[in-house]
Amino acid sequence: MQNQSGTYTVHDWASDVESTLNSIPSLDEVVVSGFDAVRGDNAPTWRNPYEQILNDLPYNSMHRGGRLRPHPVRGQIRFTVNIPAHIQSEVFPRYTPLAGNRFEVDIRYGYGMPVAFVRAPEGEVSPSMSVAVVREFLRSEFETRLGESPIKFTCMGPSPMWNDCFVRWGASEQSQFVEVEIDDPPGYRQITFKIQHRSQGKTLTDAYERLKDEMQDELTYYYELVSRNSLLDLRDSFVESELGEIVAHHQRGGVRAWLWRRFVGERRTNNLLLEILATDSEHRRSMGSARSDWEEILARSTFRAFDVAFERELNERLSDHLENARAVASLLNERHSRETQLVAVVFASLLGGVAGSAITALVRVLS
Repeated sequence: MQNQSGTYTVHDWASDVESTLNSIPSLDEVVVSGFDAVRGDNAPTWRNPYEQILNDLPYNSMHRGGRLRPHPVRGQIRFTVNIPAHIQSEVFPRYTPLAGNRFEVDIRYGYGMPVAFVRAPEGEVSPSMSVAVVREFLRSEFETRLGESPIKFTCMGPSPMWNDCFVRWGASEQSQFVEVEIDDPPGYRQITFKIQHRSQGKTLTDAYERLKDEMQDELTYYYELVSRNSLLDLRDSFVESELGEIVAHHQRGGVRAWLWRRFVGERRTNNLLLEILATDSEHRRSMGSARSDWEEILARSTFRAFDVAFERELNERLSDHLENARAVASLLNERHSRETQLVAVVFASLLGGVAGSAITALVRVLS
């Protein structure tokens, strides 16, 4: 959830979020707390066309590299939501409604991206479906009922995690707080967090709260990594679009196309080459930093449940298109240079011819 303009304080934003959520009849037990700081956007650079694309993205484009505005670095939003079966069918018509209709939602903000924990109804065999139902219900409420609200709903979904997570009691002889069991069938991975036996005097809800506390940093960083890769994909798309426009002008004939190539194309091509170099450099730096950060997280992690998802994001690479774009842009740049040299030679020849004719004419007059 974000404010589209990003022009007021995080405290104002948190207050608006709370009042907006309380205005949705199906939500109760709304608690918004701990919001006292935000992460600022990077200062604009010479990459103005790309920066403008980021700023012009609609508020619901997190999966495409959009930004949170504002981006809190601390805080929590909790509520329960009741979604009857007929409403589930309306907001998510492709699937059979879930057996239960009451969901607990806990959205936690850290320095990375926020992470939402959705507790499915008791006995639900597809927790990930509960996440999707809650997401689509909130999206529908914000688009239809709350269209004029300053608070907008946004998400990075469908989630790229592709996991069904369960929290259950472990065996009586289990010595650790949690043991992780992973089943990897086709489709969604099933991760079961087996909690130390109830003889410790804790309820499963207590254990679930502690589990979220221990997973929070790991998961907020995971979604930060997903966001970084989305930005890289966006830059790749920008390069592709810009290159396509430049090539189209080079393929056109006529005086107007020649004037564009002569006075606009060279600058656009040079800027594109700079963008390609910057994107490649940022990708290498980002992935190197991400792997180092992930190793630090692993060192203090009590379990290794999300390694596969992290490795998939850490091994994300720029498409071959970027290298191809670099080659095409370099070729066009060479063409600009040759045209410039040709124009200079022709101009010098004409100037020399005119000067020679003038001198000849002058000599004839004097003689």
